[in-house]
Amino acid sequence: MKKRILALIMVLSIAVLSGCSANFTDGGNMMRPPRPTGDKAEIQNIIEEKAGSGFTFVYPQSGEYRSAVTMQDLDNDGSDEAIALFSSGNENAKINLMIMTKQDESWKSIATIQSSAAGVDRMFFADINGDNKLELFIGWTSLGSNEKQISAYAFDDEHNQIREMPIDSTYNELACADFDNDNQSELILLTIANKDDGSLAKFFKYSTNEKRPMLSSSVPLDSELTRISNASVGMVDSNTRALIIDGESHSGTISTQIIYWDNKEQALKNPLSTLLQTSSNTNVTTRTTSTISKDINNDGIIEIPSVATMPAGNKEDATTICSLTTWNQYQLKTNSFKVVLNMVINYKDGYYLKIPEKWLTDKKNSWPTYVTARINNEDRTLSVYEWLSDETNTGYIGDKLFTIYVYSKKEWDSESSSEKILLRKTDNSYYAVKIENSKNKLSLTEEELNECFMLMS
Repeated sequence: MKKRILALIMVLSIAVLSGCSANFTDGGNMMRPPRPTGDKAEIQNIIEEKAGSGFTFVYPQSGEYRSAVTMQDLDNDGSDEAIALFSSGNENAKINLMIMTKQDESWKSIATIQSSAAGVDRMFFADINGDNKLELFIGWTSLGSNEKQISAYAFDDEHNQIREMPIDSTYNELACADFDNDNQSELILLTIANKDDGSLAKFFKYSTNEKRPMLSSSVPLDSELTRISNASVGMVDSNTRALIIDGESHSGTISTQIIYWDNKEQALKNPLSTLLQTSSNTNVTTRTTSTISKDINNDGIIEIPSVATMPAGNKEDATTICSLTTWNQYQLKTNSFKVVLNMVINYKDGYYLKIPEKWLTDKKNSWPTYVTARINNEDRTLSVYEWLSDETNTGYIGDKLFTIYVYSKKEWDSESSSEKILLRKTDNSYYAVKIENSKNKLSLTEEELNECFMLMS
């Protein structure tokens, strides 16, 4: 069953007829639909009995589950429980978390938990205690602070009730997954610089003695970290699942950190913050572009970008010089990077150009120094040139190899040049190329250009 879709349908049905605030849905001039019947009506009645007819729904602001009422099977009996977030609508009303289950063909509330939080950051589900049931996690927000509180709730079979499992930490960002390959999930909570500890990644694992997730290990984050742009869970090799963080620093640059659990040492690790430092004491992934880590080649492993300015003369306009983005896989055993792919990215027009092997001066390390590229945002062009070395070791621009153009449909329909080859088209844009010097050994054929040119998804 598509739980999120069903939950959304249920919420829409409930909200239009309850005393929910008008910002839940704007009915405009639509006629009032009939009052819901069956399960939806029963669930609505239970909420109204608790909160009164003037209640308002509360919505998670991030994550996968964004509905005020979500359906999920918490007791693993094959039937869903209803999980509702709402407020009574009074001036000082608290947020209520209500969990309802169906027993003997009737719905009943088995738990109502009040929170003094200002809102809900997210809701998610995971088996953190290994009982083959999903536990409910709620991240709560507070006024005037970026830090959030996380709580977990488990279904107690013996007493047919919900048991709260407090977690002793706030967070700015979090991830939940099976990081140590024990077939149950763990939490990694990220906290950005506070007066006591600095920025930390904290690893919480379920304790059978405490009957709740407990702090098992922590590791410092980059001291320059000010904001997390992207945090994603993925594989960094065939055996290691990690939390990959792309974060902004005080200077406005972005760098990547890899947080993973070391089973041998039984400790949380952050190698890019501690081991792969350059002589200037900066993370080697530091970049000025907004590029985030992703599985760029669909091999199941997340690649990490590093960015460098392409070769240029000292007097060139810096705004026209393209950057080279290199996608790397981190090698845990050697604390090093393996280059997977090089490309030039045009963020404004939404495409990238993969660097072919014949442009690489060093096949082993994949260093592309045979070419350089220039962009003209006003003309919507990107031109690739041969880069030639000289005795001063600075180099200079050689032949123009080709130019990529971007047109609107109207512009393309009126384009009369037969030299331009259409590479791709969308509803709004046409992408074409003109091969400028086909005799140069670095020039690409139409087939090669089609292979190297890709639209950003």
